[in-house]
Amino acid sequence: MTDGVDALAAGGLVGEEGVAGTGLLANTGDPENTNPVVSGVLVATGETVTTVADGTSQIATLVDGALPGGETSIVGRVVSTVDRTGQALVDTGNGQAYLVDGLTAAPGDTVSIALGEATIGEPTNDSLIGVSALSNSQPDASLASVGVASGAESDSALLGVSALSESQNDGQLLTAGVASNGEFLTLESPALQQGESNALSNTVNGVTDTVNDVASGLTQGASSGDGLSNTLDGVTNGLEGAGSGGSGNALGDTVQGVTDGVGNTVEGLTGGSSNGGLVGGLLGGGQ
Repeated sequence: MTDGVDALAAGGLVGEEGVAGTGLLANTGDPENTNPVVSGVLVATGETVTTVADGTSQIATLVDGALPGGETSIVGRVVSTVDRTGQALVDTGNGQAYLVDGLTAAPGDTVSIALGEATIGEPTNDSLIGVSALSNSQPDASLASVGVASGAESDSALLGVSALSESQNDGQLLTAGVASNGEFLTLESPALQQGESNALSNTVNGVTDTVNDVASGLTQGASSGDGLSNTLDGVTNGLEGAGSGGSGNALGDTVQGVTDGVGNTVEGLTGGSSNGGLVGGLLGGGQ
């Protein structure tokens, strides 16, 4: 029996690995079952797009060469993404590829995203920007590596940014993190260590050390125990559970982790029936 997609002769839409490698809608459509009108539009559109990309490639090279350092291709990566998008349209129209597969892979030279089990953007080399969200995979990148509730790390990019993550992306120029790798706040830069004066470096380090000390004091100062720490752990563990697609109720664990952590934080600060907590201790309560 012919399904709705094949009956429309839409050509290949999604390949055997599913949308963005998730298995969703796998093997939708048939590259060889095309409609001449649809194929003609795809090919014509794709050729126009690739022609535009080819026409701007030399300009992109000049612009990238004029940027500071001249080593990281930025405009060229965008042009490459445009070119790969056009080629995906042409290949689909000619019955040689799956449309969705080609379009999700096309941005890879500019941005590569690991979202849970899904992968958007397959770079020919490293991406300009690599993003990991709710994933145990961190795509390598040349400009920036960004992780949110991520279980992986990278040190390939100029900028390394992490938030609510088990580990910390390290940047060759700047490393920034919030509630990642066991630190409430991370802000580091090799550039701050250079030069005759380390005043700026000392200031930045002083701020981060103070923030981390305050966070540590809040989590350890209450006798009911680690309220802020439990809050962060609840959020990160719940988010990572949501991304892993396990057998448990990941969303429920996330909500429960947040509510339990907030409850512990409040109890630690105000105190329960047996003690006055941190606030009670400061005000002379809890006796």
